[in-house]
Amino acid sequence: MCGTNDLRCEYISNEQDIHCVVDTLKDKLIQVKQLCPRAKIFCIPVMPSRIPKMNHFISLYNGLVDEMLSINFPDIWFQGIYEFVDRQGLLDSKLIRQNDKIHLGKRGIAKLVRYLKVCVFRREKYETYILASSQQESTLQVGLSEPT
Repeated sequence: MCGTNDLRCEYISNEQDIHCVVDTLKDKLIQVKQLCPRAKIFCIPVMPSRIPKMNHFISLYNGLVDEMLSINFPDIWFQGIYEFVDRQGLLDSKLIRQNDKIHLGKRGIAKLVRYLKVCVFRREKYETYILASSQQESTLQVGLSEPT
């Protein structure tokens, strides 16, 4: 897949490079869906860094992925990561490794794990609600005036 390291300024020379990375992600998702059609897939945005120029590429990538998923894979959740950024839109300095502008430290990793748990539980709750709603609709469609 793609992470912060893939979007470093030394690896990305222009916006077309980012489009290629998003196309690669799309191809991988198609393969996963073909191999395991019932798989529950979660995509999270690439975390911003403490490097403003790099964040331009990261923001572009995240926007393109969000658009690609909504068009091609509406069942894949792509949650925001706003709680990881500071007021300047940079990765919160409290969450990174010491002397590192890109990678999460222990505190950041712990926050990411909590974030992923919430994403999983939200999706499960949503799918349970949708399943219950569809079962209730099918009960009403059979001709009953009220659900039993």
